Amino acid sequence: MKKLRSLWLLLIVPVVVGVVIDRFTKIDLIGAVWVGLRWVGHLFVVSFTLPVWGIILLMLVLPAILALLEFVLARRQPDESYEDYTSDTFFGISWHWRYCRGRLVDDVTARCPRCSGLLDSHEWGYSLTLTCDHCGFEKSFNNMDSLTLRERVRKEIDRKLVTGEYKSVVRRDDPA
Repeated sequence: MKKLRSLWLLLIVPVVVGVVIDRFTKIDLIGAVWVGLRWVGHLFVVSFTLPVWGIILLMLVLPAILALLEFVLARRQPDESYEDYTSDTFFGISWHWRYCRGRLVDDVTARCPRCSGLLDSHEWGYSLTLTCDHCGFEKSFNNMDSLTLRERVRKEIDRKLVTGEYKSVVRRDDPA
């Protein structure tokens, strides 16, 4: 109820003050506001003359400047996007991942560093072994399970993205 009362005061007080000023002063308030608005409007409308040779010069120079600008921008090499960073080697294992809508997808895949085959994980208690069925590669981790290893890899990916170290990996993998 108190808020409603203060809202009414905010609406009524300016109207009452405006009526009082209009009644007791000889100033045409509406006319003064109109003159002020017209003055502000004229600030945006500026008339000037330009010689014919200036128009011709603009018609010749402007397209040349635009063509030069387009040429320079086309020759610039784009920066490496972080979304090009989709694989790296951590802990002696080749890891691959992808992005969806700019975010890292949680399925980080372990691949063999020798033949790029998918690695199988075997856990015995707190011991983890990643093996490749294709070439027989094997890597063991003590005191670590599969979830912990993948979380450490995600953290390392994030660290490289934040520090910009991923750019050297992207350039190294670039075939050009």
